[in-house]
Amino acid sequence: MLEANLDEKYEIIHPDIDILNKNKSPIIYNKEKLELIESGYQAYKEGDENGCRAITWGLFTVKKTGKYVIVTNTHLDLIREGKEEKELEIMNKQADELIAKIEELYYQYSCAVIACGDYNCMESGDIPDYSGKAQGVYAAEVIYKKLAGYFTDAKYCDGAVLSCRDVQVASAPTWDHIFVKGDAVARTFFVLDGEEFENLSDHYAIFADFKL
Repeated sequence: MLEANLDEKYEIIHPDIDILNKNKSPIIYNKEKLELIESGYQAYKEGDENGCRAITWGLFTVKKTGKYVIVTNTHLDLIREGKEEKELEIMNKQADELIAKIEELYYQYSCAVIACGDYNCMESGDIPDYSGKAQGVYAAEVIYKKLAGYFTDAKYCDGAVLSCRDVQVASAPTWDHIFVKGDAVARTFFVLDGEEFENLSDHYAIFADFKL
């Protein structure tokens, strides 16, 4: 649907895995503002074989400033009922692969990395999420803490303004996160909440504005 309806100024990085399968963790960028220098796709060694469980990355220059930035996108496994221990093990391995890849990119290109995605983990399993429900063990809090130990969550960058229709939604734990490594500062973090968006996905979309 996105490929058919995107404006021509947008490009998709690695929309296809192979001749039969789509990449369900791609990156879409505005080619009028960014120039793609290099990109890659890396499937996780373990996890669902549905095109989601992978890392897509792109190295860009910002046309207005000439500054470099790397963006990654991913979608980790999730903890399923009755398979809690096994799924957590898989998620741990995926998180380790993601950390290793981002560290590799960061040191190879010496620029900030902005790491987006559906991480299927929350800041806390005890605090109600934006739906008002505490997710408990299914929040995979330990995975979030591992990632937040290496990277900075844009939501919690010093000085970042939380913006949302309902401020309690913006400050509640979420499944999706935008992490950053390096010299990039999130100025605004916002959640696209509201009834009109509830049928689009099981998650509200999140956004962040960065200064490089």
